[in-house]
Amino acid sequence: MNPSFSKGLTEYAGIFSAFLPITGRNFQFPELTIRTIQKSENSSMARIIRTVMSEYHCVGEGYSIQDAEVDTISEAFSQKNSKYLVITDGEEIFGGGGIGPLQGAGPEYCELKKCTSPAKSEVVEWERN
Repeated sequence: MNPSFSKGLTEYAGIFSAFLPITGRNFQFPELTIRTIQKSENSSMARIIRTVMSEYHCVGEGYSIQDAEVDTISEAFSQKNSKYLVITDGEEIFGGGGIGPLQGAGPEYCELKKCTSPAKSEVVEWERN
């Protein structure tokens, strides 16, 4: 793995948790897990991305909601120097975010991609329950 990418991935993981190991192992919170997305979770993450982006009116050209990879996010982030992490309680996906190469830039650059947490309406619903 490119050392610059590895450093970027380590720094990015700090967004989720200062203690997230980049070893492929899961990091357990009392009730939540941060781990690499699985193919079976593509539709859940796509729903979250589309709901959040729509709620914030980020739906036009150039927004990630338009990217083809939204529906196949696990495959898109299985490429070299890419990783997509999700936050889950084991049954439901609550959000996620990826890191990957910055197109048009050198190999020492990366970007955060599709970093999304639940939509405002979902948070309000959780608070009611």
